[in-house]
Amino acid sequence: WRKCLHPSKERFGRWTVEEDKRLKIAVTLFGPGAWKKICGFIPGRTQVQCRE
Repeated sequence: WRKCLHPSKERFGRWTVEEDKRLKIAVTLFGPGAWKKICGFIPGRTQVQCRE
């Protein structure tokens, strides 16, 4: 339902340098496997995008 209500909030395509840095920090903070928390740290990216 999120995609229907806020289609512009989800980002597609290549990750920016800033997003990549935030992903590395989030994995360090929350641990690998805490994808719900990790994706909350990176606005516009889904759990699947963070995991892959």
